[in-house]
Amino acid sequence: MALSLVVGPSHQVRLPSATPRSSVPFGPYRPRNTASGLDAVRRCRVPFQYFPASSSSSTGSRTSEPLFHQRNLVMASSSPVQDSNLTEPRNEDVSSAAIILEPIRTGVDVLFFFLPGALTAPKEYLPLLKEVQEKCSLRLWITILDPVSIPWVSTAMIEASFDGVLKRVQQLGFPVGAFPAQGVVMGGHSWGAWESRSVALKRAEAFIQMGSCFHSNPDNLMQYPKPVLTLNGSLDAQLTNAATVKHAGEIFAVKDELGEFFVYGIKPVIMIQGMNHAQFSHGIPNKERGDFDSEISIEQARDIASLYISSFITLHMCGQDEKMVSSALAVLKAAVIQTQQIYQVFWEAMADPGKDVKTVQLHIAALPTLTEKNIGVVGHDYKDNFIYSKPSIDMQAERVTINTYVSVLGKYNLMSNIWVKCKSREAISAAFDDGGETEEPLSVGKSLNERTFAQALALVPESVRQKFEQRGKKLRFLDDKLFTQSAQDWIDSDLMVKPTEDGTEFVDIQSTVLISPFKGMPARFAGMHYLKLLTTARALNWIYEDAFR
Repeated sequence: MALSLVVGPSHQVRLPSATPRSSVPFGPYRPRNTASGLDAVRRCRVPFQYFPASSSSSTGSRTSEPLFHQRNLVMASSSPVQDSNLTEPRNEDVSSAAIILEPIRTGVDVLFFFLPGALTAPKEYLPLLKEVQEKCSLRLWITILDPVSIPWVSTAMIEASFDGVLKRVQQLGFPVGAFPAQGVVMGGHSWGAWESRSVALKRAEAFIQMGSCFHSNPDNLMQYPKPVLTLNGSLDAQLTNAATVKHAGEIFAVKDELGEFFVYGIKPVIMIQGMNHAQFSHGIPNKERGDFDSEISIEQARDIASLYISSFITLHMCGQDEKMVSSALAVLKAAVIQTQQIYQVFWEAMADPGKDVKTVQLHIAALPTLTEKNIGVVGHDYKDNFIYSKPSIDMQAERVTINTYVSVLGKYNLMSNIWVKCKSREAISAAFDDGGETEEPLSVGKSLNERTFAQALALVPESVRQKFEQRGKKLRFLDDKLFTQSAQDWIDSDLMVKPTEDGTEFVDIQSTVLISPFKGMPARFAGMHYLKLLTTARALNWIYEDAFR
């Protein structure tokens, strides 16, 4: 028999009991809410990706590894333990240890099947989930899977435990439907969300991820066939802003094709301002894993997060109640629009890191007769192809062709520098009428980086700009570092970003360059000016997040 523990005037927690697994048959997914057009939207299959599906590796080959392939990238905030020190979760049924929150009101029965983050005690999520239950207008059951002696849940563990949890809530009064997904919303925080996402495809009608994200290949958020609420904090530096911003841009890009309900109701992406990774649970940031201090109290964070979670559950599980649908959708829409207003410039820059790259050649040449119309760009997806490429001048067509490569870096490979191969000013002057002002060659990259950063700072909302100017670490732009001994040295280098060596609160930015003389060299290698430069996306990432590390 299960033991009951009263934890508040309106809540009753069911502690573990030795309930056996049930044998509820698996059935097809059937959307519940037909009143708001969910059926049509969920059936659509759109072969569309807003961001590149993969990136180039250092050897020139593509990779499709999951963003969270290294387990330590998505640990919850309670421990800095590396994955080599942790035991692989076993494929076992831990349903008897699940915590159950019985419903506190009447209405449509819904089960929220929640998975905790790694190394975080399930009880740490009780305050948030109780607030979800209080705000939700439905008869909401909540279960929290407890991995017991294992550090974190796994996909296999969730699969093995699902039927047993369902059996336990059924014995308490939850009306299990004709198939296991009916009436179920699955969600989790951090690693719990990552591991449960594939299970939710078969076992839930909707999915909620907190402090987590999808990979763009092979299972990006836009193409995931169930409704998904993506809910993260703006100060979640374990996950990074860029991971959530990628999702927001991915969904915003299909607004015209799939409609507002898809953006605001089916796949809402929301950033809670001032909230960090840990505030979904105990609120203690794991600094070793990068999490920031929050700017709002944990009570505020739980109040806001629970409103969005309960609204999403209500929207998709309330059936034909138009008033509930309208109210829940309005809450989500307002939050999504706020997120878009703050971060749209960021995802646009991430989507096109090579934008305006022609200005690099124009800046080097500094000739009035050379315009963007005279410049062609060959963008390389593979590093090896870029390495062997060469910029060229077509005298007859009066055209200069340059080569580019986007070098991905950072957590989840979402940030980038851009490598550009241009013709030197000396080579351009010999081909075009010379009448421009010259610039010291080793100041070109510095000038371009300064301009890129100034443009990025001008793009962000005033509140973001003020925060950076008041509290963020400032950048100091250095003259370019010239490699003279070997082209391989330049290939092996990248844009330098490092703390100052004089003890000041600045970070130095320095382009690495390779410049070959126009005369006295074989034509294939003569008159080159190669640079590695700051992208607008990386500048924005500094302004939004990295300046506060």
